[in-house]
Amino acid sequence: MSAYGVWGKKPYRVVYKKMMVKESVFLVISAIELTMGLLDNCNVVIPMSRYILWIFLLYYGVMVVAQEHKRWEWILLIFLLGGGVLLYLNSGLNIGIKLPLYLYAMRDIDKEKYCKMVLLVILGVTVCTAVAAKWSDFGSMYFESGYDRGIGGYRYCLGYANPNRAMGLVLMAMIFGLAAFGEKMSWKTYALSAAAFTILYLFTDSRTSYYIGMVMLAGGFVLKRIHGTRVCRAIFVCALIILFGMLLISFLAACHIDNDFMRLVNKIISGRVNQLADYTGDERYVLPYIENWHLFGSRENHNGYDMGLSL
Repeated sequence: MSAYGVWGKKPYRVVYKKMMVKESVFLVISAIELTMGLLDNCNVVIPMSRYILWIFLLYYGVMVVAQEHKRWEWILLIFLLGGGVLLYLNSGLNIGIKLPLYLYAMRDIDKEKYCKMVLLVILGVTVCTAVAAKWSDFGSMYFESGYDRGIGGYRYCLGYANPNRAMGLVLMAMIFGLAAFGEKMSWKTYALSAAAFTILYLFTDSRTSYYIGMVMLAGGFVLKRIHGTRVCRAIFVCALIILFGMLLISFLAACHIDNDFMRLVNKIISGRVNQLADYTGDERYVLPYIENWHLFGSRENHNGYDMGLSL
């Protein structure tokens, strides 16, 4: 069999090595960027971080240009980047530029390797921040809860800005772990994961992340035993219904709708609907009433309000 492939007269081994180098560089850069993001969640200021991230963004762009895409894929990318540029000009956020380039760049990356990388980085950084918060003046290990929540009235942050952030990041690690190892996990591993996640919940008392995580574990356990196109379609439809249901609740709250259903929602998400009435009139702290909605956010408004739906 010939040692030369369809890429001209380059040996398969050389082409394969170049592909692996590209993949390795992408994974390393992604790991560095993820670590920087996690440290930012600990309120750590990294010198020159903005310029470093723009360099990474340029690398993603180079990867995309080096790839072959169909015409409709290029049109879609240009459309998404156009929206991203408008978002950046109006709000100063470059996520609309970065996300399309990043997703296009990782098209040929081994997804299992990527999931393992994210899992290891999140768990590694979280362990280090928790140790640093415990034994040195780095972040907060816990804070006292005024509602007798957590363990003995204390909710643990593990070095991050707040307990919800810590629990949300562990949830993210678990999701990527399921993506990488879910098919190989035994029922005992699922049970141990649920037990560990429950113990962490007792310390953080972050309910939203816990509920989502337990649903994800149960869904992963069921999917391992039930296969088929119909099941996958049903799960996808349920996910869409939940997503649009969340958007509908946010819209109803922004429209000042007050009924039994919204009062129940308000109770479930810890009174966040009522907190919309706390708007002081200051543009910097504008809350999402329907009359304040704009196509793009203001550069002056750096305060987000999640209606309790984020992690």
